[in-house]
Amino acid sequence: MTLRHIIPAISRNAVPEPNDPRFSVVPDFDDGSLELDLAETIHDLLRERGVKRAVEVGTSKGTGAIYWADAIGEDGHLWTCEFKPELLFGAIQRWHALGLAGRITGICGDANLPETWQDVPDDVDFVLFDCQHHTLGALQEYACLMYKIKPGALLIWHDTIYPSERAAVDLIATMRGKDLSKDLISLPSCRGCLAMEA
Repeated sequence: MTLRHIIPAISRNAVPEPNDPRFSVVPDFDDGSLELDLAETIHDLLRERGVKRAVEVGTSKGTGAIYWADAIGEDGHLWTCEFKPELLFGAIQRWHALGLAGRITGICGDANLPETWQDVPDDVDFVLFDCQHHTLGALQEYACLMYKIKPGALLIWHDTIYPSERAAVDLIATMRGKDLSKDLISLPSCRGCLAMEA
């Protein structure tokens, strides 16, 4: 599924022409936030698993949130956190333009503080960690959300090419009793992406 197919599905209108202004609200995939192949893979995983309650740690420009909101459908909800207000404001504008604002709650705050996540329910079935790419930050993000994650939820870490983030993911997997060689699955990403079930 390509971005050109996702946007019309979200807006519930006929396929727009390439010069349709709705396409201008979606950031390019070369902006450093997320790779297209990875976004499509995660989108398909969320659909296949029937995910309805999702969390994204690190909104950036909101590109991923567009994919996740489409995948979880009208009866699902996504909570996404961004520390930089200017990025979150731009993302919220895009979501409104695409008719997604009702499915996404943008949180401006520090992902390492438990109070940032206080309004997220205790039965989340997907978390994408894509914020801090060092050991302590990745562990703190996980610690703030670990009691919100239901058993069997899909957990994904992006940018695991950084050794310090990979170390955090390995530690979290080990604490959860996972076999690092079998339970951590690599997803298509030039910057590294690992997934596991909670």
